[in-house]
Amino acid sequence: SPLFRLTLPSKANMAEEDDAAAADALSASDLHFVFACGLSASDLATCALVSKFWRHAVQSAPCWRSILSSDYGIVGAPHGPPSTETEGDVPLAPCTAYGLWARSDYGKFGAMWMRAGRAWKAVEAFLDAQEGNDVARSMRESLCAGATEEHIDTVEAQIMTLLGLDASTKLPVAYRAILRHHDGQDLLFDRERGRTEASIRTAFHGLFGGYIVYDHCVNVRLYSIQQALDTTTWLRNQGSPVSLHDTHIVIAASFNFSKCFTMDVCTGNIYCATVMGNDPDDSVPACPVSEKDGEHDAVLRWFEHYARLVDADVYDFEELQAGEDVTKGLSLFPVRESPFGTDLPAWSAPWRRVDASVAPTPRPVAPTDGSIPLLGPSIAITQGVRVACAAVMLAEHGIRRNGDRVVCGFAYSVRYDMPSMHELRTLGCAPGSAADAQLDSRHWLFTDGAGKVNEVRGKAVIGLHPHLQQAADGAARNPFVYQSQTGPTVVTTHMRGGFDFVPGTLQRPMGPTFYARCNELVLDVPRYVR
Repeated sequence: SPLFRLTLPSKANMAEEDDAAAADALSASDLHFVFACGLSASDLATCALVSKFWRHAVQSAPCWRSILSSDYGIVGAPHGPPSTETEGDVPLAPCTAYGLWARSDYGKFGAMWMRAGRAWKAVEAFLDAQEGNDVARSMRESLCAGATEEHIDTVEAQIMTLLGLDASTKLPVAYRAILRHHDGQDLLFDRERGRTEASIRTAFHGLFGGYIVYDHCVNVRLYSIQQALDTTTWLRNQGSPVSLHDTHIVIAASFNFSKCFTMDVCTGNIYCATVMGNDPDDSVPACPVSEKDGEHDAVLRWFEHYARLVDADVYDFEELQAGEDVTKGLSLFPVRESPFGTDLPAWSAPWRRVDASVAPTPRPVAPTDGSIPLLGPSIAITQGVRVACAAVMLAEHGIRRNGDRVVCGFAYSVRYDMPSMHELRTLGCAPGSAADAQLDSRHWLFTDGAGKVNEVRGKAVIGLHPHLQQAADGAARNPFVYQSQTGPTVVTTHMRGGFDFVPGTLQRPMGPTFYARCNELVLDVPRYVR
């Protein structure tokens, strides 16, 4: 608030009789009750001008904590902004802390500075927790230092020139807050352009992960602001198949541009750009648009959503192309169900790894029944064979309308394994008749919103008959994983099915064939596109 650039009134400005009259009229607790009834910081600053008594009541008002939270995102003990003697965990009076933030350069970020900071801390903590994981370590080391205001201002002017916008146009504050903490990634692949195997590996170390389905390879990294400018310039000059709107810049993309996220510099809204020559207006919103006028925080909400997912261990590291170690990265096929479904909790909600007071989120491993959110995974265990299926929308291929129906494509991942006897007992599931089993055939049922059913049957999966063996107690899982994709699919479509397995092997069966079911998975357009 501009009022907090002024000092609060001094004794000389207030008459003692005014204080006495105020004290007789309302006690400090009465005033605190009134102050807590939705008054803003500006309102409180005005109240402090009434008298010395009111000034003290304003300074000691408990409501400053909630105002600090709403205006600057300060949750917990009040503290000052960075680069001050009172930053970090040094506790301050809430009113004093508010004044420091209001007068600092960070005041212009409002709550977005702390929101971005907490999201980044959750991402950093997730990567740091992956002990012995070279990919996670590489991703952590690739995070650049925060950009300075001067650097952002310089590149911002070049972006507005490129887009033909007025020089007074400013990048959204939410985007600047993200870059001030970490100015994108610096990957070896970007410096060596894949000239060595080591650099090729880092092509799959994008912060936002990816997937490989047949010849469609995606792995999305976060661009620095300079990379955002350079890439947007190159794509516009090259006549790229990536569809870019006139006011959009590319802020994150796969190394091969198979998937690009763009931001409208005027509104802050973020989109997944379509490829293959589609109209730029067909770009898919990657996050619900800002609901408040002038808020322009969609890009930050999109980033917070990603941070919430990794904070809950929804994603894991694996070979994006089975059997190809060089493709190991963060897979966007969920391995655990999100504790908040497809919606984002309030930004002030505690983070599991950042807030030590929050108990770890239990990892759901038991079989589930019925429909579950898009993120998945759906899990079922039949005669000792576990089938887990998860999906992700191929937003980069666009969304089309077929009459009154919305049509888009989905990639899905299926993983099979045979849990150990100990894990089966823990889950309350009966073991199979043999310690190994081999897949014979597949069966899928796709039911759209109109009730139309598309049934698919066939031998093997991707031409293979995986042979599963039961894990020993305490041994690491060794699942068989494959990816595939649907054709143009009407949303909302319910996907379910199963697989015929033979105990033992197909050549030497040890019992009758059994049907390992795959629980239902809902294919729908998510609120947040990853």
